[in-house]
Amino acid sequence: MLKRIALLLCAVMLVSLVGCSNGTNGKNTTSNTTATAKEDVIIGTSSEFTTTDPQGSNSQAPLTLATLTHETLTEIDASGNPVAGMATFEQVDQLTYKFTIPGNVTFTNGDPCTTEDVAFTFERARESSFTSGKISTLDHTEIISPTEIRFVLSSPNQDFLTTLAHKSLSILSKKACQEDTEHGFEIGTGRYYLTKWVPGDVTSVTRYDGYRGDKGVAKTITFRQIAETSARIIALQNKEIDIALGLESLDASKIDADSSLELVKFEDVWIKYLTFNVNAAPFDNVKVRQAIAHAVNKNNVILGAANGEGILHTSVVNKTQFGLDETLKDYDYDPALAKSMLAEAGYPNGLEITLSCYKGSPYETIAAVVQSDMAAAGIKIKVNPVEPAALKSMMKEGQHEMAIYGWSDAIGTDFTVRSLLYSTSGSNRCKIADPKLDAMIDAALSEVDTAKREQMYKDIQQYVNDLCPYIMLYTGYIYVGVHKGTTGVKWNASNIHDFCYVSVPSYQ
Repeated sequence: MLKRIALLLCAVMLVSLVGCSNGTNGKNTTSNTTATAKEDVIIGTSSEFTTTDPQGSNSQAPLTLATLTHETLTEIDASGNPVAGMATFEQVDQLTYKFTIPGNVTFTNGDPCTTEDVAFTFERARESSFTSGKISTLDHTEIISPTEIRFVLSSPNQDFLTTLAHKSLSILSKKACQEDTEHGFEIGTGRYYLTKWVPGDVTSVTRYDGYRGDKGVAKTITFRQIAETSARIIALQNKEIDIALGLESLDASKIDADSSLELVKFEDVWIKYLTFNVNAAPFDNVKVRQAIAHAVNKNNVILGAANGEGILHTSVVNKTQFGLDETLKDYDYDPALAKSMLAEAGYPNGLEITLSCYKGSPYETIAAVVQSDMAAAGIKIKVNPVEPAALKSMMKEGQHEMAIYGWSDAIGTDFTVRSLLYSTSGSNRCKIADPKLDAMIDAALSEVDTAKREQMYKDIQQYVNDLCPYIMLYTGYIYVGVHKGTTGVKWNASNIHDFCYVSVPSYQ
């Protein structure tokens, strides 16, 4: 199983690295390309940069920004294994890790980075619902010297080094955060620093020439939020932007038809799902949730929202993650059974449900398909398309009935199940608070026997499948339009791409 997962991760990352025509290892090392590359790269995206605080979100756009401006202690290699990032590490025993940071690491304001900053970062992380769960087993840190620090765990954590690679655990400047509580977290040790942030409009970074390693090729990188896919494609064709993110399968032909453009396509790990608010009636009734699951035709969702290019998904565990139970039985589409189950649950006349989602594709398309198919089970759906920030706020406050959302991280199985299901998690969109489930998640994390741990995750998946707080729909493909000859991007299956070394050829 472990070998298979490693091969899957390797394959996904390899495809992502060679998505552009010339292939790249993520760094531009040819002087000719550098000499003719654009200094100012503009990327069109539908995603909103809702925060500039790495610890303030698990969403793709903010974490993409953190990839440019900050660094993590560890990184994940092409085989899915944790390797040295900003620091080298040594596992002293089951509960102790020692990290050493180079003496020449500086923040983008020129200040030196020391273990004081590392310790501060993880203390601050305890206060955020997006990061506290990731370090739940971290008991304390012990500063040995300005460059050496010891992490002591309260219990074994088999995903600890992997989790530290998550961009939300990027190292922050203690001094900057304390002196400027509103923006100090924007200062990192990355290759770029933030220069402009207008929510809903543009986010820009500028190259930090004091970086200790290879500098970026582009002087500035700007993300422009363009909500409509068609508008992003037109902007790409008109050379108003250099890269168009978030395209759909139907858009591929438009990119292929333009000889000056190239299409980047690779399989993603982005699970699109329906979530209930299990604290709100009637969704606090498990039989109601199961009935609704039988009223969803996933094949129709894939056909309508992904042009048939999707992969059915059942589990809350992602498809490349350790312990995925590929034998988990799904809820088959059976509107008659759904109607019968609703009657047994006390709703013989069906239900009326408000289904909230992001505006635009694929969310509104998914909603329309679900609306149509659920009608056969006596379920009337009112679709409520809202802006990203509004939907996130609604789910955070538990003001939704049902919603369409997604999960795209595949760093560590514990991170996924803890984020989606743990009672205190900020990414727990279903609002479930099940002490037994929390205990199962904690136990799996600390189990050192690989076979036992794998079975524990399968038990979690079965338990969650029976509770049905989510209806996992499908994963698909990532489509990106670029100008021909673009190199240097580390395309990531989780949609958190690394643009540190992006190189776009100059054009008139």
